[in-house]
Amino acid sequence: MAEWRCLELDKHKILQVTWQKLFPLAITKRAYISMLALIFAPMLILALVIPHESLSVRKAHRGQELYQVAFNLVQKMPGSYEDILAREGALEKAPAEKVKVLNQALQPIVNDFTSIQPHMSMGYYSIELDSSLAFGPNFSESLLKPIPHNYPYFSVYESGKPELKYSSRSVFWGEPILIQTYPIFDHGVIVGHVWASYKMRDVTNEMLTEARNVFIVGALTLLASFFLAWRAFRKLREALKAFAERAADNSISTLPTDFPELNSILEMVQAHNEELIALNNNLQEEIGVRLQAESELAQINREMSDILESISEAFFALDENWRFTYLNHEAEILLGRTRGELVGKAIWEEISGHESMQEKFLQAQKQKTPLHYEDYGERSHKWLEIHVYPAENGFSVFMRDITERRLANEALRASEQRFFKAFYSSPSLMVIIDRKNGQILDANESFFFFTGYERAQIIQGSDSLKFYDIFEECFALEGQMGEPELVRNSEVTYHTQDGQVRYGLAATEKIELSGKPCLLVAIIDITERKHFEKEMLRYERLSLVGQMAAGIGHEIRNPMTTVRGFLQMLGAKQDLQAYHEYFYLMIEELDRANTIISEFLSLGRNRPVELKLQSLNAILSALAPLIEADALNGEKSFYLRLESVPHLLLNEKEIRQIVLNLARNALEAMEPGGVLTLKTYLEESEVVLAVEDNGPGIPAEVLAKIGTPFYTTKDQGTGLGLAVCYSIAARHQASMTVQSMPGQTVFMVKFPLPTC
Repeated sequence: MAEWRCLELDKHKILQVTWQKLFPLAITKRAYISMLALIFAPMLILALVIPHESLSVRKAHRGQELYQVAFNLVQKMPGSYEDILAREGALEKAPAEKVKVLNQALQPIVNDFTSIQPHMSMGYYSIELDSSLAFGPNFSESLLKPIPHNYPYFSVYESGKPELKYSSRSVFWGEPILIQTYPIFDHGVIVGHVWASYKMRDVTNEMLTEARNVFIVGALTLLASFFLAWRAFRKLREALKAFAERAADNSISTLPTDFPELNSILEMVQAHNEELIALNNNLQEEIGVRLQAESELAQINREMSDILESISEAFFALDENWRFTYLNHEAEILLGRTRGELVGKAIWEEISGHESMQEKFLQAQKQKTPLHYEDYGERSHKWLEIHVYPAENGFSVFMRDITERRLANEALRASEQRFFKAFYSSPSLMVIIDRKNGQILDANESFFFFTGYERAQIIQGSDSLKFYDIFEECFALEGQMGEPELVRNSEVTYHTQDGQVRYGLAATEKIELSGKPCLLVAIIDITERKHFEKEMLRYERLSLVGQMAAGIGHEIRNPMTTVRGFLQMLGAKQDLQAYHEYFYLMIEELDRANTIISEFLSLGRNRPVELKLQSLNAILSALAPLIEADALNGEKSFYLRLESVPHLLLNEKEIRQIVLNLARNALEAMEPGGVLTLKTYLEESEVVLAVEDNGPGIPAEVLAKIGTPFYTTKDQGTGLGLAVCYSIAARHQASMTVQSMPGQTVFMVKFPLPTC
């Protein structure tokens, strides 16, 4: 009996525990609380949100109505303000009269609209007259007045667009309003605006009414839900109590309940209990493995994210539907959007201005190959370097903003263009040479003009002329091309194609062209200046010699004349006939000295000379037999080639002297069989007298000193012959030049044409 009672007690405890576990009282309480929360919380949220949302909706709805009315007011205008005033002949009237005229035209329009919208305020305004022109409802002329410009709806004059504004105080109603302003344009200029407004009190009242209705409906729903839940929980409590009794008794008899599903559950509980335990164990193991894999995957993702966040390029990933799945911080900066704004959205909906991007991405997707290109955004005004890597489930894209690099490259190209424009058009000789081997890379037109070379001779690869083939001592480039010393205003010499030596002032600068180290050499040709300076120095020497001659020539001649006379007298005496040969020799030397003094005196540049207009050819023709005789004596040939030239202002005696000096110098310079040629011809504005021989030529060191007084290469020469020739040419305002090379020497005297 005791055992049975004990068993009954145990069964009672089991039943109590089972019942409490299956359906504890706290479940009902939590259910009611949850239901209360699930219904009351949304009601509370709706009570807070709906007024705000409703107010926004009401504002938007009212704003549309106000915009439509304002738009219609503008459309209904019978013309611009100026047109109305012109029709009424009121353009010259006072502002107050203009306001009345415009009111008569516009007030009927406002009245028509206010009859349809009696709760709406509307009217016209002129900014030029600074006054309301029409108003409704309840119009009175006292309302035709200025409105302070600090009201927010006057911003329409700055934006030039229709604006919906909230104003805390209405000019006419004196309370908060919602106002729509619409600008009135006349020939592209805002001349006024129309307005339409609602009282905010009307909008707020509509919102409060809607909120009250929502609250009442919610309260009734809450009460009905509580009643239905109470009934359902009562039945469920009875059914679960019976289920617990059967489960505790291990009974499989059918439950008398409104929930027949519990019968099958009761039968399956014990059958599946062991299976659930086994499955639970297996599940725990799988969960452990899965958690470990997820942890490792999360670590890999973190490392990958750290790498992508640390790179300087913008990176983002797209899925197969072109939606963003990831983008790093640099991509956020470049695209101007945050990760939260872009992830999950299609790239073509979010990025615009790069029209060719979609075409390139589709190309990469179709070809399944990486694509690298540069693109310019018309809206962003940026150049992007884009690398697209297609995959099976989307794309990986790297982008870099290269705008600054592109601008720098364009600036560099523009700078190079300006440099080469200045380079090619410069009057100075300019060349660009390779600093490594002296190869001439480029030269300007002045270089080819002065040197006589063709471009193909200079710039044609490794076999072309080197810089130091043309410029002798310039910069010692050969052997020092690695790092040449820069020079500034250094005098150099260079050779032309025909072998002439010219002079220049050089400056160098290191530059780089296409990454190659180069040297820019600029040379100002000063050959003419050097020749001019040489001639000036020659003339100064001649002038000095002439001054000396004028000062001491006569003083020397006078005692020489006395000595010569006494020598003649002594030579005539019979007792001194044994010394006759000595006297003759002394007299001969005195005559030679007198000849030298005569030539010496002829060097005086300022000595008076009489010039007459006469024929140069006639003088040469008269001298031709004498010169030809001298030539024949030396077994040489003489030719006279005279062209028709104008008469010149000449001194015949001095012209004969200069011709004979030059002709005899030429004959003495030639071996037997040589040819002497005298020519005259017209060259531009000068008459040229040329004395040409085919002798051995004049050495360069002699040519540099030629014409210097007392400088001679002859054993018996005085060094005054050519100096006299230069002096005579100077007195005739002529220039004398010499060109010499082996086998040919030409002295040219160039006479200017007379001016009258």
